[in-house]
Amino acid sequence: MSKQKTKPENRSAAEIQEWLISWLSKELEIEASKIALKEEFVNLGVSSRQAVILTGELEDWLGMTLEPSLAWEYPSIQKLSEYLAETITQ
Repeated sequence: MSKQKTKPENRSAAEIQEWLISWLSKELEIEASKIALKEEFVNLGVSSRQAVILTGELEDWLGMTLEPSLAWEYPSIQKLSEYLAETITQ
């Protein structure tokens, strides 16, 4: 059974930021309060493998197809969340 994408969930940048912080906190085993919105994923310790997993889980949560390289093109929570929120509303 293939994954079929429908209209993406309408999420604000703040909601996406909250989701990303929660995901990174669990994946990297660091306190959410220590994750800065402008800190680049690579500086947080996100590996290439984790970036691909992150993108896949974001796809599921948002209900839209995303490029696997998205975390490197928009390398911080702030940049990625703003891009996604803008993309969803288009």
